[in-house]
Amino acid sequence: MKFNKKLEALLKSNPDFIDKDTGGLFKSKVIDAANTISAGLIELLLKDNDIKNEFFTPVKGALIFNTNHFASYVKDKNFLNHSYTEFNSEIRLSIDNTAIKKMGEVSLVFPYKDCVLEGGQTREEKNNKRGEIFFNKVLAKDEINKLLAPKVLTKFSKWDNEAVKTNKAKKVNGFNRNKDGMITDNLLIKGNNLLALHTLKSEFAGKVKLIYIDPPYNTGTDGFNYNDSFNHSTWLTFMKNRLEAAKDLLSDDGAIFVQIDEEEGAYLKVLMDEIFGRDKFVNQIIWRYRTYQGQVKAYFPKKHDMIYWYNKNRRPDFKLSYQNNYEDTVDFKRWKDFFTEEGDIIYPNYPKTDSRFKDYLKKYINENGQPKKGDVIYSVKGYVVDDVWEDIKALDAKNKTERTSFRGGQKPEALIQRILHSVTGKKDLVLDFHSGSGTTLAAAHKMGRQWIGIEQMDYIKDLPETRLKKVIKGEPGGISKSVDWKGGGEFIYCEMAVWNQRYIDGIQKITKSEALYKLWDEIKNKGFILYNIDVNKFEEEFDKFKKLPIKKQKDIILNFLDMNMLYVPLSESKDKTYNISLEEQKLNRQFYSKIKDI
Repeated sequence: MKFNKKLEALLKSNPDFIDKDTGGLFKSKVIDAANTISAGLIELLLKDNDIKNEFFTPVKGALIFNTNHFASYVKDKNFLNHSYTEFNSEIRLSIDNTAIKKMGEVSLVFPYKDCVLEGGQTREEKNNKRGEIFFNKVLAKDEINKLLAPKVLTKFSKWDNEAVKTNKAKKVNGFNRNKDGMITDNLLIKGNNLLALHTLKSEFAGKVKLIYIDPPYNTGTDGFNYNDSFNHSTWLTFMKNRLEAAKDLLSDDGAIFVQIDEEEGAYLKVLMDEIFGRDKFVNQIIWRYRTYQGQVKAYFPKKHDMIYWYNKNRRPDFKLSYQNNYEDTVDFKRWKDFFTEEGDIIYPNYPKTDSRFKDYLKKYINENGQPKKGDVIYSVKGYVVDDVWEDIKALDAKNKTERTSFRGGQKPEALIQRILHSVTGKKDLVLDFHSGSGTTLAAAHKMGRQWIGIEQMDYIKDLPETRLKKVIKGEPGGISKSVDWKGGGEFIYCEMAVWNQRYIDGIQKITKSEALYKLWDEIKNKGFILYNIDVNKFEEEFDKFKKLPIKKQKDIILNFLDMNMLYVPLSESKDKTYNISLEEQKLNRQFYSKIKDI
């Protein structure tokens, strides 16, 4: 006990190791420092001979720090057993060194590299933050099999023209499939996107033609509000887990577009090189989303995002599906006298010295014969498209380039339209697993693509679902005019059946301790708690727990929960504990057609 108190006092002399909420020692930070061989920690431990002799081994005049022994000792419940850090699982990542040179290449190094970071989030604009809390937990590799297994789907509803008119969803009796057996229904799924991606694998692996995502940018306003020493690695691990799962869903001729800004853009590029391969990189597109005059202070105003485009494969015999229908057009100013108001050139009023126009004229003559006076022989597309897109304006207070009745979101449908037009055709499958306000899904629907959208937050009902109902009804905003959209189509809404996730959601919303105590009573009776948590001991010391700040109390209960049971595993759909109806069990068997013995 004397040794423990001496070690505690020594560690507390470093303010970085003190939990600001309780004044106690923050075990996880101490262990992180040990794992990274922190010079500050080593200097502390060497100050005391007893501590030095316990954790250092002399070898030929040198001292070797026994990292594992020290970490195990600090982690042991008998060290600081008066501290509530023993209830607090280590949820933060330990290393922020994200890039090293290896064999001449840049590689990403992730703390707990073989683990999965589970979390839910949404990315919102900096001035329109919804205040969601990002919760994550690091799980060992041997703990994730059940976490990533397919989940029970529930609360099915179908929306088509008739359902939208009556505002009454239709019952789902089954799923449409193509000749290859793939589900062809549009799907809007509520649930954690990492787990939803793995849930979709059994039916859609290798089937998705395009993935577009606009993930959280890690700007400090999107839910990743961790201490800076953990923030960057947390975001990269979050993205790594999801991009690896997304890659499995892409078809051989599929493509992925990821939108990001400068905060993490360079690191995302290296990450995607590692996951998809540097040779699969196609473009870094610059979207200049603001065209109005910005206020210049001490720096040049930010006016753009990056969009990284990678293909699933780029073999020598692989023909890119990129459809460049945006032609290298004429110079409007130099040729303005030859254009009609619609932008067409009329024969014979054409520029006789421009080689590009002569090429078009030659092609026209070969295909149609000598033109007659008044024939329109070249139709201008209106924009020369390269990798800098500045003709598509963002949706904000100063720029409204499309009439829309949907709040939230920055991206106009025109941005997604260009991406969809570039790499997809009719009926191709499009996936957005950061659906947000549903812009990708709306554009895909109007362009005749099949789509799957995933969103975890409760506003899935207010934003994407409501928006898609209006799309079916024929709303005139966005790209509707350019694609002659009149309405129609349908989609199926469903949710991953929640279990521990509902407790996480409930804890995050709580602001008073009394409500947390009430929820804890339900959790200990109905929730799934980690096997190594001594609930009886915790109950015996509940009076001490009550003295902690509400934030600390919430963190402790959150880390009691078994992450493997956030949602109901498909394998347990018949278990009466979860109240999955016979009708929903049948729909799950139909959805997971390739999984037997459900």
